[in-house]
Formats: sequence, structure tokens, C-alpha cells
Amino acid sequence: MSSKSTRKLQSIISEPLKRLLMLNTLIRNIILRFDKRRSPASTQHLEVVSPTMPKDQLGKAVSFASPRNQRNNLQAARSQKPVSRAQSTSLVVDRYWLTKPLPFYSYRDVTYAVEGPDKITRTPQRVYIVTEEEANEWVPKLRGVIGFDMEWPYNAVTDVSGKTSMIQVSDEHTILLIHISRMETFPTKLKELIESPNIVKTGFWIANDCGKLIADLAISPKMCIELHGIAKKVDQAKLEKFGLFDNGTMNFAKMIRLYLEKELAKPNEVRISDWSEDLTEEHLEYAANDAHAGLVLYKALIELGKERQINVDLVDLAGKATNDADVREAHWRRAMAKAFPTALKELIESPEITKIGFWIANDCGKLMHDFDVTPQGCVELVDVARQVDLASLQQQGLCYSRERHGLRLSSMARMYLKRELAKDDDVRKSDWSRALSEEQLEYAANDAHCGLTLLKELLSIAESKGIEIDFVSLAAEASKEAVQRKAVYEREAAGPSSRPRIVQIEGLPSRLKEGEPPEEAHRFTGTRGF
Repeated sequence: MSSKSTRKLQSIISEPLKRLLMLNTLIRNIILRFDKRRSPASTQHLEVVSPTMPKDQLGKAVSFASPRNQRNNLQAARSQKPVSRAQSTSLVVDRYWLTKPLPFYSYRDVTYAVEGPDKITRTPQRVYIVTEEEANEWVPKLRGVIGFDMEWPYNAVTDVSGKTSMIQVSDEHTILLIHISRMETFPTKLKELIESPNIVKTGFWIANDCGKLIADLAISPKMCIELHGIAKKVDQAKLEKFGLFDNGTMNFAKMIRLYLEKELAKPNEVRISDWSEDLTEEHLEYAANDAHAGLVLYKALIELGKERQINVDLVDLAGKATNDADVREAHWRRAMAKAFPTALKELIESPEITKIGFWIANDCGKLMHDFDVTPQGCVELVDVARQVDLASLQQQGLCYSRERHGLRLSSMARMYLKRELAKDDDVRKSDWSRALSEEQLEYAANDAHCGLTLLKELLSIAESKGIEIDFVSLAAEASKEAVQRKAVYEREAAGPSSRPRIVQIEGLPSRLKEGEPPEEAHRFTGTRGF
């Protein structure tokens, strides 16, 4: 073929290509202008016009958001505050770390070296625990710094959070997923680990978890280190550059992206699901990754500090986390109060409705501490008995003063109702936060009904003796004692404290002291008459 024919053929082919490129450029400009009208922030994000930006980064900055699994990241980047056109290029460069495609984080991809000449490496072991015995066996095996995280149920419709359901603790070798909502009592070894000032626990927004532990379980965490706090110490310039230095600007997934260059999966269908129920494999992997990623990130930040010769004062960071935990505890208590049923709150706080119970001031104090409810019109059964039948109580050696010396609700039921009130320790000390058994329901119903029946019996005695009971003054006395009991619960939440023991009076009849019912007593049940 002649050179003239070749040039003619090239001209025929290249002309449509040029037109196609021009059309492509025109369409792109129209899209950019439309984006600019709709959202200035998104236009500034996509405008890449600086000739100083490297070609490879320029191409990535325009095309990185195209994969479907990066759509949410692009939307997050577009939702940032608008900046001027002069800053748009640097914005794309600076935000590239936030939206670029990355492999997902998994503890299964991390290995550690096993001691020995063979230089064997292994991945961490994941252990799911549902009993206190298993937890007490595994927790002491953890070594070194502990990655820490927690999960609890959350209802997005009502905006109500449930109690702590799972606690994850991880060292380099083992990840323990401790499902405490499935346990009767909190594992003692786990409590010791959390409250130990000699064991470092680290996590993201760990003060929030600590505050919830205090509010939910009266546990006082110590030596807890905030990951964001370490990053502020060792990498302040980068955090300020990306606008992530201040509290509230960072989240855990961003930290994993920034320092480990991995994507930490946070699917909502897992994150805000009911963690108190049976868990799926997705739940277990999510929980394990959160705790282990915190530990890996801690080590990366500490190593960065060493490279830059920056000393990280862990004691100072732990002190700040403790102070922040107190603030978060108050938040969780307000959240608990918000979840309290309105009609029940109105009944408890009504001074016109008398509520009767044994050691009712203790119950009122706990309500005030746990739910910010202010009970009124609450009357102590012992006080009523003292007003109408003090002589009989003294004769039985049960009450020489306003204190409940030797008195129990069960002993009052024996004395006045000739009934035995069942107080099974296995039921009384069981976990009342979970789905309740028939035995628990019967136990609770009998306690409440027995108190009401006792009041009716005492009122009958008062009427026969011509005694008028001053319920207003009795309610005032109970309110004062409730404030004292609230202070006790506050001290217990602040640190280890034992509940005051009831003093036993010398001369108490042996059959009552030993818990034996009188010969004529029958078992109390709220479904039977008297």
C-alpha cells in the first residue's frame, strides 16, 4: 500500500476517534457542572486540574470511587465541609487514604512466631465462651497488652441500648469472645483483669466501654488506654493534616485505614444487632476482628513513637480515660432512664400512690442510682409493724429499734401470715437481666404480693387497736434512707465495697435464726388465700 493511501486511511480512522474524544470531554464537563450545581463539595472533590499532581494519583483520584463496595466511602468523603477551589487538588490527595480500595482486615491474616528452633508461625486462636468456668480458665492465660472491646444490643427504632452482652479480650495468641449475657454471674477472673492497674487494656473510644461497664455492672476499669490518644502523641501532624485530631472526628475504621492500610468491616446488620441472643459466625468474626485490630494498632502506634523517639505516658493516658469514663457513665445512666417505661415512672414517683415493701428504701436508692427515678410515697413494712405491733416484735427478738435486726420478709410472713416465703438462693442470686424462668417469675410475684398481704394484716391489727398509721411521715423517712442507699451504690460503683451486713440480735429464737418455719406455718404463694 502506498504512503498516500496509508495517510488517507489513518485520516479516515482518526477523525471519528477525535470526535469521540471530544464528545467524551463534553459529557464529562456537563457532569462536572451538574455536580457543581447540586453539591459544591462533591465538585471540589472531583475537580483534578493541577498539572503538579502525579499522573498515577490523578487517575486514581478520579476513578477510585467507581467500585460498588467503595460507594459509601465516596459518599462519606463528599459529605465533608466545602473548601475553596484552590484547595480542591490537595483535598483529593489528602482524602485518597480514606477512599482507596483496601483489603479487609482479618485476624486470620496476622501471624505470630512460636518459640523454638523450627521458626513456626501461627494465627491467633479464637475462643467463644459462654460459661463463667470457661472464662475463669482462659482469661489468666492472656499475656501482655490486651486488646479490648464490648458489644451490646441496640434498637435503632427506639434508640435504646441494652446491657453489655459480650466482652472481647485479645492478646497476640488468643482472642476470647466472652458472652456474659449467657452467664449467671460475671466471671471473677475477667473482673480482675479489667480492674487490674498492672494490665494495659487498649481500644478505640475505650472510655465509652468503661463508662458502660460501670453503669451496667458496677465494675471499675483501670489502666485503659485510648488508641486515638496514643495517635495524638506520636502522629499529631498527620491527624491535624487530615482533620482527625479532635475528638469526634475519628472512628476505629479510619484509624485502621490510616495506620494498618486495611478495611475494617462494620456491617450495620451485625454491628447493631441483638448481641444478647444466639450469635452467627459473622458476629463472632466481627467481634474477634475488633479486639485484635485494636491490639495490632496499639503496637503499630507504640512502634511509631519509638521510631520518632516520642515517649508515650500510659499512666497519663489511663488517667484521662478514667475521667472520660465518668462522663460516659453519666451518659449511660441517662440512657437507662430514657428507656424506663413512662407509666411505671409516673406510678413510682407519684406521692398519692402508696408503695409498700420490705427494705423499700434500698430498692428506691437503686432506682435513683440506676435510672434517675425519684420514688415518692414509698413506705417501709418494718416501720408500719413498729407502729402497730412493736411489743410483739420485741417479744420475738426481731426488732428493738428502727433497724431491721433479725428481720426478713420471710420472717415477717411466718410471724403474721403463718406462711413460709420461699427464698431459693439459686433463684434469688440468678441473672435477672435475661429471659426469666417460671421459677423467677413465681419468686418475684410472691415477693410483691406478700408485701401487700402483710400490709393488709398490719392494717387489720391497727384497726383492732385503734391505731392510726401516719403514712406521710413513714414515706418521708423512707425517702431520707433512700438517699443514703443511693450514696452507697455510688460508692460501690466508684470502687470495691461490701454491702453492710444486717446485725443479728442475741436471743433470737433458734428456729427463726436457722430459717425453720413455725410448726403451724404453710408455704406462701400469691395464688392461695389466707
